Formats: sequence, structure tokens, C-alpha cells
Amino acid sequence: MHVLRVWALNVFSSVFQILLTGVLGVCVFYVGGFNLGLIIWMITGDGNEGVVLAPILSAILSYVLYAIGWFLFWYALRQLGEREWLYTRIFFGWIPLIVFTVCYRPAPPDPTAMQLVNMPSSFIFSTFATATILFPMYCIWLNRYVLEPEVRRKRKGAVYAGFFGLISLGGIVYPLAWHATSMIYH
Repeated sequence: MHVLRVWALNVFSSVFQILLTGVLGVCVFYVGGFNLGLIIWMITGDGNEGVVLAPILSAILSYVLYAIGWFLFWYALRQLGEREWLYTRIFFGWIPLIVFTVCYRPAPPDPTAMQLVNMPSSFIFSTFATATILFPMYCIWLNRYVLEPEVRRKRKGAVYAGFFGLISLGGIVYPLAWHATSMIYH
């Protein structure tokens, strides 16, 4: 029974990753990006600023919601007493990101179709690539430093250093993945 429970939670990690990524992809990138572009256009009166800023704000919003979603996932498992098999759960949650990143193939825009949001292929690929690289580190950092009360009290510096380290690493990986898109797909 214990083995079945472990595997069920591992598979649930993968399903949670797929659902969270899918919901955020649809809601934040497309619906949110379109609405953010309209809001920026209404505030500034310049449609070009909305086109430029909407993907950036959508990316920030999606990363924040993604981090909150996984924080709640690990917090719920901690509350249920599921502290074993951490690395296998991280691996099973990581598999869909790897598959999304490897299998992503951008399609050229259809000139006859109306685009709701101008999301370049480099934006989508760099988002997946950054999430693929940062996901295991984020989960390990959460479980070792943030969700462990004893460690959180004793090592506040490690909690903050990990937080700013992940943000800094994301700030380095994202532009690199953005520029790598043109080399990979063109």
C-alpha cells in the first residue's frame, strides 16, 4: 500500500505540473497578456507600449503564480506528512517541463489570422527553458529552507540568499534562452 501511495503522489506531481503549466499558459499568457496590453494602451494611449510591455508583465505574473502554486503543493504535502521521496516527486514534476521544452516547435504566424497577443516564439521557449532549469532548484530550496521551521529560524540568510539567487539565476538564464531560440529554430 505504501508503494502505491508513493507512486500515486509521484504521478500526481506530473499531473499537477501539466495542469498548472496549462492553466497559466492559457490564462496568463493569452488572456492576461491581451488584457494587460489593453490596460497599458488605455493608460498610456500608445498601443506599441502595450505590445512591448504585455509579454514582460505576463511573464512576471506567470512566474509568481507558478511559484505560489508549487509552494502550496509542497506545503500541502508537508501538512499531510509526506516528507519522504522528495527527489522522486521533484523528478516526476520535472518530466513534463523537459518534454515541453524539448518538443516545442514554433509555428510561423499565419498572416490571415488575427493574433490576440503578440507572443514571439522566443518568449514561449525561454519561459519553458527557464522553468525547466530553475524548477528542481526551487523545489529543493523550498523544502530544505523555507518549509523546514528549524532551518528557517536558524538560517534566515540561506533563505534570503536562495531567494535572490534563484531570481538572479532566472535573470541570467531567461535572456540566454531568448537568444538561443534564434539559433535553435532559425
